[in-house]
Amino acid sequence: MWHIAKAVLSSDPTRDNNFAVVVIYDFLESKLAFYKHGEDSRIRSTDLDGVHREYCDVIFHSEQLFALAGDGSVEVWEFNKSFPIKTIDLPQPFAEIEKADIMQNFSIYKYSTQNYLVESLGEILYVGRVIGNFINHEGIAVVQEDLPEGFDVVFPYRTLRFYILKLNITGKKWEKVESSLRNRALFLGGNQSMSVSTRDFPELEENSIYFTDVRWRDINFHFDCDGHDNGVYNIGNKVVKPFDQLDKWENLYTTLLDCS
Repeated sequence: MWHIAKAVLSSDPTRDNNFAVVVIYDFLESKLAFYKHGEDSRIRSTDLDGVHREYCDVIFHSEQLFALAGDGSVEVWEFNKSFPIKTIDLPQPFAEIEKADIMQNFSIYKYSTQNYLVESLGEILYVGRVIGNFINHEGIAVVQEDLPEGFDVVFPYRTLRFYILKLNITGKKWEKVESSLRNRALFLGGNQSMSVSTRDFPELEENSIYFTDVRWRDINFHFDCDGHDNGVYNIGNKVVKPFDQLDKWENLYTTLLDCS
C-alpha cells in the first residue's frame, strides 16, 4: 500500500476538466507519480521518471510542476503535453544558501533544515527553514551534550530563521530575495504552502512567514502533543514570535484555500 505524503492539483477540477494530480509517495525513497484526467487510459497514471529520491515538496504553476528533492535540487516538468517532460534540473543552490547569515557557522549537530517551494505573485520561491535541534534556556542552539542536567529534551527543537531565494527561470538559477515581501505573508507547513496578500487579509503581518511544526516523527513519538514549533517569523527584523491561536489560524487557512 502506498503512503502518500503530499498531493497537488494542476488546476481546480470544478473549473477545468483537463487537470492533473501529482503525488509524493512511499516512505524512505519517496517518488513522484501523476494522474491526468481525460487522457488515454494507458498513460493516465504512472511514475514520473525523476532522477532524485526523497522528494519533499511539489507545486504547480503555469502548467509546470516544480519538484523539490531532499538534497535541495529542483526538477521542472512541463505538463502541457500528453506525457510530462522534464525541462530543467536545478542543483541545490549551495552558493546562495551559504550567503544567509545563519548558515555561516552551520553545524549538523546544532541545526537541521526544512525546505519549501512557494509561488508568490508569479515567482517561484525557495524557502529554507533553519531549526535548532537543541535550544537552551537562553534560546541558543547547542549540541545535546551542552544542555544542563535535567533539561527537558522531549521537544527541545525550535525554528530560528528563514532564508528566501527566487527562481530566475530564464537563467536557470536561484537568486537571493533582496527586498522584503511587501504586502505579502507566506504560510508554510506540511500541507500546501502559499503566499497571501496582507491587503486582502489585514489581520496578517506583512513581510512575515507563518509556520507550523513539521517534525512528524517527534510529534508522533510523543503522541500526547500536537507539536509546539509554531510561530510567525518577521523577515525584516529576523525575529520569531509564538503563534498560539491555532484554532483561529485553521479557520483562516480554510478561508485562504477557498479564495485561492
